[in-house]
Amino acid sequence: MFDVIALKSIMASKGVSIRQLSEKAGVNYVALTRILNAGTVPTIPTIGKLAAALGVSPKALLKEG
Repeated sequence: MFDVIALKSIMASKGVSIRQLSEKAGVNYVALTRILNAGTVPTIPTIGKLAAALGVSPKALLKEG
């Protein structure tokens, strides 16, 4: 299950803005804001793109349950 809190935490710890992550990951800015506002669950490929752009494993953006 996707963990939006983990995504926000990693972004904050790395000092990455929504715009920066959007551009680096190749994910639409509006789609990313919807993900961050917990309105949209990202697809597996999108989770992979976000993780790669942040330099973390995709598992870092998932929670058990």
